Amino acid sequence: MSTGQPIEHLVVLMLENRSFDNMLGWSHGLTGQECNWRDPSKPTAGTECVTPDAGFNDPDADPDHDFRYVKSQIDTPSPNATTNGGFVASYREKLARDGKDPAIAGHVMRCFDPDRLPVLNALAKEFAVCTSWHSSMPGPTWPNRFFAHAAQSGGNVSNRTASARTIFENLISNGHSSRIYFHDFPQALALLNVLALVLKPPKGFAVRRFHHFADDVARGDLADYTFIEPQYFEVGDFHKWWEKVGYWLFFSGRKANDQHPPHDVRMGELLIKDVYQAIAQSKQRYWQNTMLLILYDEHGGLYDSRTVPATAKDPVPTGPHESEFPFDRYGVRVPAVVISPYVTPNTVDPTLYDHSSICRTLKECFGLPATLTARDESASPILGSRSTGFTRGPWPKIDSLSVTTATRDHHLPPSDLQLSLYSLAATIASMHASHPGLAVLKHIQSPGTPRSETDAREYVNSVVKALID
Repeated sequence: MSTGQPIEHLVVLMLENRSFDNMLGWSHGLTGQECNWRDPSKPTAGTECVTPDAGFNDPDADPDHDFRYVKSQIDTPSPNATTNGGFVASYREKLARDGKDPAIAGHVMRCFDPDRLPVLNALAKEFAVCTSWHSSMPGPTWPNRFFAHAAQSGGNVSNRTASARTIFENLISNGHSSRIYFHDFPQALALLNVLALVLKPPKGFAVRRFHHFADDVARGDLADYTFIEPQYFEVGDFHKWWEKVGYWLFFSGRKANDQHPPHDVRMGELLIKDVYQAIAQSKQRYWQNTMLLILYDEHGGLYDSRTVPATAKDPVPTGPHESEFPFDRYGVRVPAVVISPYVTPNTVDPTLYDHSSICRTLKECFGLPATLTARDESASPILGSRSTGFTRGPWPKIDSLSVTTATRDHHLPPSDLQLSLYSLAATIASMHASHPGLAVLKHIQSPGTPRSETDAREYVNSVVKALID
């Protein structure tokens, strides 16, 4: 749908649990002198400093990133700064709780050499990298993703469902199309307003499997706003029978691509490449009027050197909410790359953004009459959302960038994020008695606490197949 604005389509790909310094810091500011005390109470125990040697599956034990732990990560003084000195100590405590070797706590300081992430770094150089994009609150996945959809978390600081008006509703009510693409399970369903849209889809809104994305773009059916979720579980929606035949032989392309530790980040590189190329190579020339944002929801407990700033506005709802946290500060800085026909190559944008900037940008691009909360009202619209006097030609091809992959044991215990998605699926299934639209889920029984990532995936997939497919 043409709006007369320079940008007619916004596509957001939100990946998982990586800090800015972990992914992009080595080419944007890190010197090697950024350190944490091994034990802040005993400086004589020495320090752990940033290094450019992160492995594709690092760290192999998921660091803490719940609200209570993030506070200690960012409020503890470091050897050369007044903040962000608690990452190593926090990870050491997590490793000890999990019965793992605390000696590897320094792995949260490992960062990627730019050559190890060729797709992300190529796009950052060819377009724009945002060096001050912060997660919206100092906590985990769900509340931060809620800010992308609703410019608030419903007062939540943990992975709990919430009710809040979303940007999808604002777009729909003003005649604009929007779409969510997902791989194995759409986390956006944790916002009950989105779940209501799925149960009774209004004109212009849809939730679809990601394998439809490239085909939709190719036939000229790119929504005004597209939000893409990665694959959170290994293998995806294939049955155990196929896995026994040989999942690597048949379905090596269906591994988790969310980049959530310890998933192989190269799979996320392939996802970024696929999304970019679908737009860049479209016969409809979507590269002329589309902005693509590659973004991460939160830092996942991984080190970042930038002080966490205070927020400009307080989006705490007036009704009951989970925590006394006043939402008066952002979360840790995350990677953000903006691909737009209106940004010059090698742009480094120091503007302070958070996930509410997505909602603000959509308001600006499509002339929506109202913001959602005080947070997106005060948020900066994203660079490249309007013409700046510079207009590039076709987006460059990145076919020459090769990304190799590796196998991984997908029978490991589920991560905290995977457990939260499993619980979400069970919660939605349990609502069938009170909501006619969920009657299709009444025969799906939760098998109890999943023992492996595979167990969790199979249950989650049974729910989404009944609900959406």
